[in-house]
Amino acid sequence: MCFRVLSKKHNNHFLPGPPPEDIVAFHAILAHTLFDPSTNHVVVFDKLVTNSGGVHYSPTTDILTCTQSGIHVFSWAIAVPSRQYIYTALVRNNAVIGSAVSGQDTNYYNAASTTAATYLGVGDEVWVRAGQIWRLPSKYVLVRDISFAELTLIRMQNNPYHGK
Repeated sequence: MCFRVLSKKHNNHFLPGPPPEDIVAFHAILAHTLFDPSTNHVVVFDKLVTNSGGVHYSPTTDILTCTQSGIHVFSWAIAVPSRQYIYTALVRNNAVIGSAVSGQDTNYYNAASTTAATYLGVGDEVWVRAGQIWRLPSKYVLVRDISFAELTLIRMQNNPYHGK
């Protein structure tokens, strides 16, 4: 693995190995099928894959707490079985900042992914929640092995124009 470091400290070179500790990278997977989630159910991505740079993530509540202010990029994927639809939202401090819909009235599984970039201050909380669910007869909605990821794009010390 190579990691591009854009800083004077490392002279903008590719460095071998894992990213430096001040680079935030997070990735978790839903390791089980989620049966019949309620509206506004927080989706718990319970299998941690990557947690670098001091991200505070609770796998029991699925709340990610920001430890470094800056522009953060989030990506999440959702999948549903045939003849179901689901709306999911990325939430920052109880405000929706991104959303995705997955579903189709066919006999095939359907997946969707989306990305959102936002300013986060230290202590801001972010999570993915299930929204409205539409379904034809079936037993479950979110299929296992979907993911949630975050990466800091730009770190900021003090930014009065952060757009909260």
